[in-house]
Amino acid sequence: MTLDARIAALVDKAVADEGLSRDEMELLYAQDEHSPEAFYLRWGAHQIARQASGGRALIYAQLGIDAKPCPGDCAYCSFALSSSSVLPGQDEMPRELIFAYCSAYAANGVHLISLMSTDSYDFESFCEIVSAVRKLVGERVLLMANIGDFDLAGAHALKAAGADAAYHALRLGEGRITAISEQRRRQTIEAILQSGLKLMSGVEPIYTGQDAHELLDRMEEVASWPQICSGLCQLRRVAGTPMEKTPLLSTLRYQQLGALFRLIAGRRIAYGSLNTAWCSAGTNPRDTRMFPGAESMAREVAGEVAAECAARRAELESDGWQVR
Repeated sequence: MTLDARIAALVDKAVADEGLSRDEMELLYAQDEHSPEAFYLRWGAHQIARQASGGRALIYAQLGIDAKPCPGDCAYCSFALSSSSVLPGQDEMPRELIFAYCSAYAANGVHLISLMSTDSYDFESFCEIVSAVRKLVGERVLLMANIGDFDLAGAHALKAAGADAAYHALRLGEGRITAISEQRRRQTIEAILQSGLKLMSGVEPIYTGQDAHELLDRMEEVASWPQICSGLCQLRRVAGTPMEKTPLLSTLRYQQLGALFRLIAGRRIAYGSLNTAWCSAGTNPRDTRMFPGAESMAREVAGEVAAECAARRAELESDGWQVR
């Protein structure tokens, strides 16, 4: 089977860091995910990722610290006010458990720890936790806040507490599938950048049936932001949420779109889905887990974290990445 020379030339152009026009992006977007052109697109994304990071990969850790009903009301989230999926029980992780996980992640060499909470979590309490974790893990590990919207004063408060970065996304369908306005999201992202915090963002959530123009607009915008890591995030369906029956992309189509985002971003963003691996604990918007009892903490956390970090490291190294 012959590879379409036009598509090959566009991928080669992106690999050479010469950029892509909007028409060229649309042409790459239109390729069938089973075609040789789509596989060549994915090859090109791998080349760019290796060039951007010098062949290095990172291990990140995310720790969800609460499960409170959230006024952001994202239609795909198990913690949304409109969701019926959240299980009754303890809705905050005990601080002793937070500190145990963060200590274990730091001891196992993760590069970044993301502390994630719902919009309902008290901001001052979150800053207190950031400050305590910073003292616990030292300066080597980056600390990232993944929380609700905040202004410039809030960004400075996070930085003063010891945060290095913040995750924030302008989601596809913001204001339609969420109760949050695009303006509010943009203001928070601007506050992050103005404060000196590092930004991590992404194009999310991705699923079947989205408007191609909106998706490509968002890819271009997100790829233009100065970030430490970025990529695409596929929708995870959660029973009890309004989007529980939303059609999902095939694995190949999702990988093709992720590769297209890498070609659009070029070498501006060193790390993404190809060269980062995530460990996770605590709660997550795509599940309904609650917290284990604090009494099990000392016995279980260290071994759990060590095993997960080792598995993520092995995955990256088996793909030829040098894990920092």
